[in-house]
Amino acid sequence: MPFARILRSSALMGGAQAVTLATAFVRSKLIAVTIGPSGIGLLGVFNTFNSNVSTVAGWGLGTSAGRMIAGATPEDREGKVAAVRSLGRRLAALGAAAVVVAFLPAAYLAFDSQRYSLELLVAGLSVPCMVATMTWNSLLQAGGHVGSMARTQIAGSFLGLLAGAPAVFFLGAMGVALSILFASLATAYVTWRAAARLCPPGD
Repeated sequence: MPFARILRSSALMGGAQAVTLATAFVRSKLIAVTIGPSGIGLLGVFNTFNSNVSTVAGWGLGTSAGRMIAGATPEDREGKVAAVRSLGRRLAALGAAAVVVAFLPAAYLAFDSQRYSLELLVAGLSVPCMVATMTWNSLLQAGGHVGSMARTQIAGSFLGLLAGAPAVFFLGAMGVALSILFASLATAYVTWRAAARLCPPGD
């Protein structure tokens, strides 16, 4: 890959990451102003739970799938893309099942009660969205659609913030959980649209 292309790809993804961090900061600030320090604590617990479960459920698919597809011969590429899609669906379902099994024990470990267990479950519904997003991003990356990856990340961040802000303002702790879920849903949706358009199943 030429140096200019590597530099351009890095700049695109770096810019998308900066926008994502900025929207996350705005969401955290809104939570801090609306709910207070306890809201920031809840946000941290919910995000940590989601990150841990999605890492286990994802089986490293986001990294390995892109390399496998990019290194495939033209004859094998379609079969490997189909395999990645199928495995991604199974791992997303596994993530959802893991959340259902783990949310109550995790709530007791984090809060010494089930006070926020429902909020943790709602936030945990982000996990299958996160695994699915990893799958579709791997398809985009393998196809060289870095610009589309960056745009979907930016669009998902803004849509998630717009959808989640009213929930935080009106629903308190449940709003924090919903804001996390909406952000993951928005990112998953725009990434799925991009992958369906640029990396169709028969491609």
